Amino acid sequence: MADMSKMQVSAVAVIALAVVVLMGIAIVGEYSILFRTNTVVSNATITPLNDTGVRFGTSGQYPFLQTLPTCFNASNTSEFLTVNTDYFIAEGDATGGVFVLTNSQYNNSAINCTGTYLADTTLQGHADNFSTGLAIFGTFMAVVVLAIVGKIIIGLFKKGKN
Repeated sequence: MADMSKMQVSAVAVIALAVVVLMGIAIVGEYSILFRTNTVVSNATITPLNDTGVRFGTSGQYPFLQTLPTCFNASNTSEFLTVNTDYFIAEGDATGGVFVLTNSQYNNSAINCTGTYLADTTLQGHADNFSTGLAIFGTFMAVVVLAIVGKIIIGLFKKGKN
């Protein structure tokens, strides 16, 4: 009976720690976006194909794309494209936003755009690192929980227990 009491105490402690870790991940996960700064990009060139998503910028150069109100044909600067008619954008994530061309007239043509995105900051980098640390710790806690469950199951089948 004393063994069961010890197991209950350790199980409650592990569950409480797991809840704290999961809440920490949920709270800190949003800071990756909150700590970024709204930044302007001007005359960035892309060459999209019709109805195909293209990352705006290379290698996450423009993460969390916010707006692209001004886009025009690079070979004819007076030929402006209209948002939601000729193209639309998706915010994307840390690897960049997405530009989707919907007007086949500009298919495979160079297009220059000006808009805003959420740039990386030092605080955002720290928040991402902390979130990663919490996820690693959470994984370690899952291994500990499995070990405790295994110990409980083995204890149930041991000979000589009253």
